[in-house]
Amino acid sequence: MGALPLLAGLCYGLALARALWETWPLTFLFFDQTPLLRWGVGGVGALACWALWRGRRVAAADFAPLFLTLVGLLAPDVNLLRLWALLIGSLMLAGALAWRRRWLERQGVSGFPEATDRGGSYVPALVVGGIAFAVYLLTLGQYVGRADTFEFQVTAPVLGVAHPTGYPLYLLLGKLTSLIPVGSMAWRVNLSSAIPAALACAGLTLVLGRLVGPLLAALAGLALAFSATFWSQAVEAEVYALNALFVVIVLGVLMDALYVTAPRFGGKGAMRVRHVWALSLAFGLGLTNHLTLVLLVPAALATLGICRPRLTARQWGAAAALFGAGLLVYLYLPLRWPALHDGATLPLGDFIAWVTGQRFGGAVMLEYWSQPDRWLTIGRLVVDQFGMIGLILGVIGLARLARWFPEMGVVTLLAYGAYFAYALVYIVPDIAVFLIPMHVIHAMWMAYAVHAAGEWASKLFHGRTGRRLFAPVVTLAALMPLALLWTNGTAQDPARGRALEAWGRYVLSLPLAADSAILADSEKIAPLEYLHRVEGLRPDMDMVVLGNEDLYRAVLAERLAAGQTVYLARYLPGLEGQYHLRSAGPLVEVGTEPLAEPPADMTPRDVTFGGWARLLGYAVDAAEVQIGESAHVTLYWRRDGEATGRHQVWLRLLDIHGQVVWAGRDRFAVNNTYPANAWKPGEVIPDYHEVAFAHGLLPGQYWLQSGPVRAVRGGRAAAHLR
Repeated sequence: MGALPLLAGLCYGLALARALWETWPLTFLFFDQTPLLRWGVGGVGALACWALWRGRRVAAADFAPLFLTLVGLLAPDVNLLRLWALLIGSLMLAGALAWRRRWLERQGVSGFPEATDRGGSYVPALVVGGIAFAVYLLTLGQYVGRADTFEFQVTAPVLGVAHPTGYPLYLLLGKLTSLIPVGSMAWRVNLSSAIPAALACAGLTLVLGRLVGPLLAALAGLALAFSATFWSQAVEAEVYALNALFVVIVLGVLMDALYVTAPRFGGKGAMRVRHVWALSLAFGLGLTNHLTLVLLVPAALATLGICRPRLTARQWGAAAALFGAGLLVYLYLPLRWPALHDGATLPLGDFIAWVTGQRFGGAVMLEYWSQPDRWLTIGRLVVDQFGMIGLILGVIGLARLARWFPEMGVVTLLAYGAYFAYALVYIVPDIAVFLIPMHVIHAMWMAYAVHAAGEWASKLFHGRTGRRLFAPVVTLAALMPLALLWTNGTAQDPARGRALEAWGRYVLSLPLAADSAILADSEKIAPLEYLHRVEGLRPDMDMVVLGNEDLYRAVLAERLAAGQTVYLARYLPGLEGQYHLRSAGPLVEVGTEPLAEPPADMTPRDVTFGGWARLLGYAVDAAEVQIGESAHVTLYWRRDGEATGRHQVWLRLLDIHGQVVWAGRDRFAVNNTYPANAWKPGEVIPDYHEVAFAHGLLPGQYWLQSGPVRAVRGGRAAAHLR
């Protein structure tokens, strides 16, 4: 057996050497030290493992996880995340196997499957929760998000009211995390998803530990933590991670009730009052976060039918009171409503419609349940989480449950089927996030499948050999969460939204008119409203987003008639014949009168194009621009004659040799909204452009060249770069 630790240590050392080399390449006097590093570290690893084995601190089989590093060592491509995930994960798994062996020895337990008590799962649950939370912190969004994420990032810090169903529990949690004096406000509110997500993974580990052992339960918890959809919802402000935590709590209570009442496990055949009370409170609180928790009611009723709780009328009344106490969180909406709506109260009918989500009723289309394409769509989303191997393991695990613990098989299948049926008929673009409870149950089933494989191996090979097979079985199972980590980890970018937030900061730093309004689309409203409401930038301005173009036109006309300056952060066609348009940075200012004079601080450049258009000058926000950044340039045009056709403006960046190093897209003036034939005689047209100085450019002096597409010559403007 001494060869196994040597080989495992050698593989680990070689993989570590490759990871070190790829991360921090080492050279000395042009001498390639790769072979020396590789075999030196490999030899040290082999000797270290052999010494641990000889000292009887670690069993030979416990070194099996170190062979996982062969996946990264032999891979033809370089993937640092994969290398380090295998190195750290295999080492932690080897340590967990050694811990398990010592713990079982102290408990006097041997063989496979493990017979553990609940206490054996607390340490792995804490470890899983800690690992998940650490990974989520590394990938947590740092900037304002989009859609519902943006809404929660804006609403939670100021204790506002979100769209139906209101989500009061999540808003209160978001308010608490927003008080943490670290990071941006968007990052803090995103923590309100990372925390319950990590707790859900820890809870799943704790729930499964009794039936499959703490180590397999931990792998199931990590598989859920690193699955694509769950991970994406754990690092942004959304309600689905908190909903997953309540799903785990409810399933955990149901599993515990079934376990303690099952005769095969020494149960007494009657459900305890604490289970009913815990279910009542969990459902009450969980429904104030997301109504889809109600889909677990069939599973809960089945459990009540199986376990036959013997409660007094007083105890049932206490259960109802706990359920109602959880629902009291919804009182946040009418209590907070007057402060947000000039003292107006929330009518009872509107409150009921709000908390029940009546506006989403049209998305439920029962006719879709029989359409094969819908089944294929949901099936693909299921397979995408854990792959085809995960699907097969899930089916095996369910079959195992149906035979070994049929009550739990029925309950989990009812829960899974309820969410699957709902997904078939609820037609929304983001249906993937509604499947997260299914992934929780799927992770449970996969753990049972691996447990069944280990049990089969233990029966096939009796005695000591059978017990030793536990390590390779767990090692193979660990490939699932590790593969999910390095596969899905590359898609989690904590800097997502940075460009959009930078755009919003630049816009609100411009000298926009006081008490003006910005009419934005659903994308641009996110950074503007976040910076306006949360960070207090330009509190004098109104940020407006509306449902359709007719509403935008009506609001535009109303505000202009009232004398308010209005800017557009969205395209609104057909304005050029009715209004005068001009750039205000990347915004479009809509005016009722033409601009007669350019600003006094522009750099003059008097160039005529085709006898009808004149470039009066330009303005650049900075004389020096860093490589990798952008220059904000505004050209000032004036129409002096009759324009023939819908001329566009072109813009190019030239180096000192006259070579083009950047070329913008030909477009109409004023952010592609104001064709030249719409310009009025004598009207001055401020025309904004963003010029990118790409990485790779050398420091020096560059020139801008611009003109109408059919111009004979172009005007030249200078922007200096150092």
